[in-house]
Amino acid sequence: MNAIRHRFQDTVDFAAIYIAEAHPVDFWPLGNHVSVTQPKTLEERLENARGFVDETGFEVPLFIDGIEDEHIAAFHCHPERFFVLSGEGKMLMKGQPVEGGYNLVELERFLETGLPPECP
Repeated sequence: MNAIRHRFQDTVDFAAIYIAEAHPVDFWPLGNHVSVTQPKTLEERLENARGFVDETGFEVPLFIDGIEDEHIAAFHCHPERFFVLSGEGKMLMKGQPVEGGYNLVELERFLETGLPPECP
């Protein structure tokens, strides 16, 4: 995501929202690559988000979803999603997961052309 942000930073504003953990060790562990617990307070979620940024080098401005998961409820975005919004707030694209991940080439193509990804 950092490379895409750098490529389009003159024409696109990027932001990310850190939401509830998808696989915390105390709820739904998935291997041993994630070692965070599901936060019970906003301060704990903020600490997890800082750890994520430190460990990954994520450079996109990062906001934090409330501990009541308001963003998840509004956008049905757990465990992760990405959206492209117009300057007026209209949703132009909603990234759809494929086999547990995302094809960021579709995002780059959209940012280049303004055309939504083709449906299978």
